[in-house]
Amino acid sequence: MVFTAEQLLKENRRRTRSVRSTSMGIRKYKMARQIPEDYIVLDFETTGPRPGADRIIQIGAIKYINNEKTEVYYTLINPRRYIPHDVTKRTTITNYLVEDAPFIEDKINELIDFIEGLPIVTHNASLHMNFLYAIEHMEGVEIPAFKVIDTARLARKSLSGFTHQKLEQLTTYLQLEYEAQDTISNCEAIHNIYQLCTTK
Repeated sequence: MVFTAEQLLKENRRRTRSVRSTSMGIRKYKMARQIPEDYIVLDFETTGPRPGADRIIQIGAIKYINNEKTEVYYTLINPRRYIPHDVTKRTTITNYLVEDAPFIEDKINELIDFIEGLPIVTHNASLHMNFLYAIEHMEGVEIPAFKVIDTARLARKSLSGFTHQKLEQLTTYLQLEYEAQDTISNCEAIHNIYQLCTTK
C-alpha cells in the first residue's frame, strides 16, 4: 500500500485526534443488567491492541433473535496503514487482502443499521467497544450508547476458578469446538460461551 505525503499527513492528524479522544476514558456504552434473547454478537480484528492508534481490519457480527441466528454481517476494512506481520500470522489478513477493501467510514453506518439498537455481546468488551467508539472520534460519526454483555466477565462469574481472558483458552476449558479463522468464527464461539454462561 502506497500513500502520498498529503494522505499520510491527513492520517497522522486523524490518528492524533483519535488517540487524544479515546485516552480521555469516556465510556459511552453501558453494561447490560439483564440477559437478552435478542442481541448482536460482535467481533473485530485490528492492526494492534490500542483503540484509536490501531485500526479495525475485519468486522464480524451475527444477529440473534430469540437466541436463534437470523443474519450475518461481515466485511474486511482497509485500515490505511500497514498490517504488522504478527497480526497477519494470527489472522491471515494481509496488506494485499485489504488493499481494495472499503474504509471504515464507508461501512460504519451499515454496521450501526445492522445492530438496530440491540444489545451487543462481545468478548473483552472494553477493547472492542473502545475500538467502536474510536470511530466516532475519528470520523465524526454518531454511534449510539449501546448496552453490552461481556462474555469474559460472564465466564469469570459463572465458572468457578477460571480467570483467563482469551477466547481460545475459554473455548478449550469449556470443550467447545473452535477454530480461529475469522471474526465470524469468533462470533460463533462467543455465542456458545454466552449460551453456556447464561443457562447454567
